[in-house]
Amino acid sequence: MFSSLKFKINLKKAEKVLENSLEKIKQEILLRTYWIGSAFEFLATRGGPDDTGKWGELFLLDMITALTYFDIEWGGDNNKREDGVYDLWFILGGKKIRIEVKTSRFGKTESWQHENIIRLGDPCDKLVFIDFDYYNAWVTILDCKVAPPTTLHEMYFDCQHPAFGITPCLRDNKTSKTRKDKYKWDFKRLHIERGVAAGLTYCHNVEKPDFESFSEFLIEKLTR
Repeated sequence: MFSSLKFKINLKKAEKVLENSLEKIKQEILLRTYWIGSAFEFLATRGGPDDTGKWGELFLLDMITALTYFDIEWGGDNNKREDGVYDLWFILGGKKIRIEVKTSRFGKTESWQHENIIRLGDPCDKLVFIDFDYYNAWVTILDCKVAPPTTLHEMYFDCQHPAFGITPCLRDNKTSKTRKDKYKWDFKRLHIERGVAAGLTYCHNVEKPDFESFSEFLIEKLTR
């Protein structure tokens, strides 16, 4: 016979079950309808994380090709190379500039969730975050150096970034026996706005693009 002494019903929690479950479904439905009519509708509603990542790399590749003088190259689906972890590269003044791209779409948490960033060693020279919502692709470009950061233009790993106001989180690496250096760094709209104010993030409006200013931003950030 069931004993009430071993189990006590949480009435307050039970009363919230219907409300909470409906709210979760509501947010998922709203997010699906949010993209209707957007240039990103197909990618956002039918594409998976790999599709999103690939689009970001191709978008940046094509924009750099069209708007700068760099002879940019793309390594395809694999970003792990002998000299680092990166997606795109070009030669500037005899030096190879390696670019790692992290792309995210606006999600149900009202934020942009990025994939892991590799830190140890010398993985790349530039970190580019491409975050898109209904109208815009927000492009953030930061330097990635081995030495501790000293300016706003660099990636901060173990402390709060002075412009964005957030600190990357070192991931739980219990599931990985090979990598102990994966960091997570996600944005909310406030952080995007801070990046724009600091000149670290560019807003590319897909309906009313300003290619001249986009070109200036890319050249300035990639030649630092």
